[in-house]
Amino acid sequence: MSIYAAQHWLQSDPPFVFYMLPMRAWELLAGRLIALRVAKAMKPNQTIAEFLAASGLALITASLFLIDEDTPFPDLYALAPCIGAALIIAAGFHRETTVARALSIGPAAFIGLTSYSLYLWHWPLLVFAGIYRNRELFVSERVAVVMAALLVSALSWRFVERPFRRRATGWT
Repeated sequence: MSIYAAQHWLQSDPPFVFYMLPMRAWELLAGRLIALRVAKAMKPNQTIAEFLAASGLALITASLFLIDEDTPFPDLYALAPCIGAALIIAAGFHRETTVARALSIGPAAFIGLTSYSLYLWHWPLLVFAGIYRNRELFVSERVAVVMAALLVSALSWRFVERPFRRRATGWT
């Protein structure tokens, strides 16, 4: 119902669809199914796990080309990155895949660890930089702001997220 409602309202009120929880609930449901370990019940052999992980990565990569500033979002195009991420996670419950090993190295692992902080910081920094400049930012300026967001995200992860996780769960 959530994705159907999002499709219905997307034509008349795109900001409503983007920001309102009922229209994005289907995305949260995908994450919740993974969190509940519904996919853990699957026990694919190594070949199937590799196929699932590679398919997930292909969907996420395709999203880079399918979704741009002219794409209504969250349209059905949002299914690609959402399902892609779910496939990668589900494939890794019982098997270590090539995709998982690739995502575990240096820069990719850093982006993964700081992704929530980066999600929270990147947009306000981009918006405030545009307000400060009183114009649309040049590509070089956007790159500089994103680099600043990476730095702030790393600090936020280290000094905010990690301490909360340790205190709440004992997890590092």
